[in-house]
Amino acid sequence: PDMAYGNGNGNGQGSLSYLHRNSTIRVDAADLDGDAMRVMVEVRRADDDRWIPIARDGSSLDVEWDTARFEDGTWHARATVRDLHTSAQLESSPVVIDNSIPTLADSSRDEDVLTVEIQDRGSRLQLVELRTSERGSWQPIEPVDGVTDGPDEEYEIALEADTAVVWIRVRDVAGNEAVFSPRLD
Repeated sequence: PDMAYGNGNGNGQGSLSYLHRNSTIRVDAADLDGDAMRVMVEVRRADDDRWIPIARDGSSLDVEWDTARFEDGTWHARATVRDLHTSAQLESSPVVIDNSIPTLADSSRDEDVLTVEIQDRGSRLQLVELRTSERGSWQPIEPVDGVTDGPDEEYEIALEADTAVVWIRVRDVAGNEAVFSPRLD
């Protein structure tokens, strides 16, 4: 088999790709003389040398990887493709499994300002929104430093004096989402 390259959900531009729940590992391979190919796909944590098989002796070049069954962290995938006469092996660029939702690390209210700290242990935060009434629409909010771009951000939210409840919706770059309703008393 000839293998040109392999790809997971990578963008091929040097930055890490984030995987969330089910992902597909696509093996780009072809057998020039038409022999049947067998595919084995294995994965390993970047800090471990043990390979874990997720597909053995299959015929599909698209292999589903249920990342929810693996711990968060940086991983590699490796495909071995063989036919009657030869075999070829290719290892992916690193990818990050992130199935952890963002968390509300801290919140406090001082008069008409609610301060919240939001953290994500698997990737960076992408979007934080606020809703101040049950039927209200979600409005994006900006952190104290002006850009939602890190794994740990602090927000200061101006509130009306009679505000009794707020909801904060957070999404990280892997697509994990959480909604919080911090205490206002």
